[in-house]
Amino acid sequence: MALATDVQTNEEATRAAAKEAVSGLAAKLNDFLARATAEVSSGQVQTETESIQEPTESVQAPATEQD
Repeated sequence: MALATDVQTNEEATRAAAKEAVSGLAAKLNDFLARATAEVSSGQVQTETESIQEPTESVQAPATEQD
């Protein structure tokens, strides 16, 4: 029975660590979104427009049919 107890303890520790990790990531994401929303609301977002350049000539080899 000691093995079953050890496995249960390890599972509980793993679950607790996973919950803590998810909570930490959620807090970081909420902070990031709050800052991004504040920047958009205050007009601090910089947009950069770039012209799309035509691709240079690309050379394609013709498809060959193999028998």
